[in-house]
Amino acid sequence: MDNSLHSSLLVKSAIEHFNLLSPILENNSHTHPVYLFIHQLIPQDLYNLIRSFIFNDKVTCKIIWDFLLSFHEQIYQQIWPKYCSLLRTWEQRNGITSKRKCNYQQNRSVKKHQLSSSLTRPSIAINTLSSPQDSPQA
Repeated sequence: MDNSLHSSLLVKSAIEHFNLLSPILENNSHTHPVYLFIHQLIPQDLYNLIRSFIFNDKVTCKIIWDFLLSFHEQIYQQIWPKYCSLLRTWEQRNGITSKRKCNYQQNRSVKKHQLSSSLTRPSIAINTLSSPQDSPQA
């Protein structure tokens, strides 16, 4: 099998079995890793405040969850497009093009490779040198 095809299949399989990327459904909504992560972002005092008016854990969680979903939608509908627009304007003003960004990424990865290669060469060179004891005696 082609090595790149094998790698692609491994990546696809890993993604399909990665719990964090699994869909949020009704039956896993309170045990999904994203929910649990977000749950840790909600201060207990906020939960207690809402709970003091609602008197029901399930409804309190639903209110908080609905708020988070609404917040998420607001970010992607209002904040994120404005951010992207401002970033695009800033890039145009500074002469940053898609081609320049690609070149920067390529140069950066080449420099990283050169740096890591230069750091590993001495250890390889030391390991490949033979000691005087290894040389044949005449």
